[in-house]
Amino acid sequence: MTNSAWWIPLTAAAIALLGVITGQLLGAVVEASRNRRETEQRTFEHWRDKKFEAYSDFFRFTEAWRQTIIGAVSAWNAWIGLKGSEFKDIDEKKETFNAIFSRYNTALSEESQLAGQLRGTLAVLRIVASDSAYQLFSHAYRTVIETGLRTTEYAFKDAISKDGIDAILDPIREAVRPLRKAARAELGIE
Repeated sequence: MTNSAWWIPLTAAAIALLGVITGQLLGAVVEASRNRRETEQRTFEHWRDKKFEAYSDFFRFTEAWRQTIIGAVSAWNAWIGLKGSEFKDIDEKKETFNAIFSRYNTALSEESQLAGQLRGTLAVLRIVASDSAYQLFSHAYRTVIETGLRTTEYAFKDAISKDGIDAILDPIREAVRPLRKAARAELGIE
């Protein structure tokens, strides 16, 4: 090796070292980018699952509320139907009244529990749903509660037929209908 060629191996070593460092830096950037995408995907999936759970709970509790109201009105109708009925003895009358009031009280207790569950779900929706979807859910919640109260008021006045109950509960169906579309859109289903 001559005195003038000493720089060639040093240049080759410097280029190799620069290549290794550049490769490591590019690998680290690619790895960080992949980790960020994976974290974003997991976060997205987590919140999508929370939304799905909250939306499902709201729909389930709303339907359970409707069924509970129907049960309460049915028990009340049975009570009204007993007015003037003749019984063989006082024990039969007592058993019949107790069974009806038990059904009615159970329905009222379930109604109270469902109202609390709906309120809790609405609080979760305030966090996970978009503002426009939350407004729809909030309106549906108020409609569900108001319709339940209105149905109970009607029932205390007189017996309500099955068609009458359905007509009274129609506002719930109408309030829930746009929720399905909003929930599907927010979940990316539509």
